[in-house]
Amino acid sequence: MMLKYVTIINDKVDRKMDDNLIDIVADSIIEYNTDTAIDLLDVGICDILEETALKEIPVVKTVTNIAKTGMAIREKFLLKKTLIFIKTLKNNLLSDDEYNKYVERIKSKDKFLYSELERVLIIIDRMLDARKTNILANLYYSFICKKITWDEFEELSIITDNLFVNDLHELEIIYNKKQIKSNEISNHTIINRLTTLNLLQKIESIMREDNGSLSFGFEEYDYSITDLGLKLIEFGVKNGLS
Repeated sequence: MMLKYVTIINDKVDRKMDDNLIDIVADSIIEYNTDTAIDLLDVGICDILEETALKEIPVVKTVTNIAKTGMAIREKFLLKKTLIFIKTLKNNLLSDDEYNKYVERIKSKDKFLYSELERVLIIIDRMLDARKTNILANLYYSFICKKITWDEFEELSIITDNLFVNDLHELEIIYNKKQIKSNEISNHTIINRLTTLNLLQKIESIMREDNGSLSFGFEEYDYSITDLGLKLIEFGVKNGLS
C-alpha cells in the first residue's frame, strides 16, 4: 500500500500525489542543498513551509502547491521528518563515493531503490519523534553501503520506531563498556526497556550438572549489549541525533 502522504488535506488532494511521491522524494534527495544552515529539528511544525531555503525542494514545493488552503499538523510533521531524513541521508552520501552511484540509481528509476524508499516513508510516517529519522537515515545509508543487510535495516528500523530516544544515552554508555554491573545502573526502567527491545541482554551463567539438572552461577557483570545494540549504535547513532 502506497504511503498516504497528504491525502487528509481538505479531502481534495490529487490522488496522483501517491503515485508520484517516490519520484518527488528521490528528486529531493538530489536537489537538497546541504549547505542550508537550518536546524530542521528546531523548526516548528507550523513554520516548516515558511522557510525560504526549503521552498524549492521538490517535496516542499509539491506539498505547498497542493495544500493551498492549509495543512493539518500531522502532514506538516510528516514533511518535517521527511526533510530531516533527506538531509541526513545526503550528508552521509556526500561523505564518500556512494553519492554519484545513488544518484544514477535515482535517475534510472531503479525499482529496488523505489521499493526501499517506499518502505522508508512508511516507517517515517509512524515515528512520533523527529530525532528518530536521523537514525533511520543513518541505517539506510549503512544499508546502501552494504554494512548491514536489508533484513537488519528493517529490524533496526522497527526497534528505532519503538524505543525512547532518551534511552540511547544509557545504551551508549553500555556500548563503550560492553558490559555493566547492576550497581552501575542509574535507571533500571531504562535497562528493562532496552532489554525488551533486545538491545541489551541479562548475563546468566547456566551450568548442567552431572545428573542432568541445571544450576545458575554468578557472573561479574549483569548486562551486556547485544549484536543488535552494537549495530544500532555503530550504524544508526554514529552521526548523532541532530
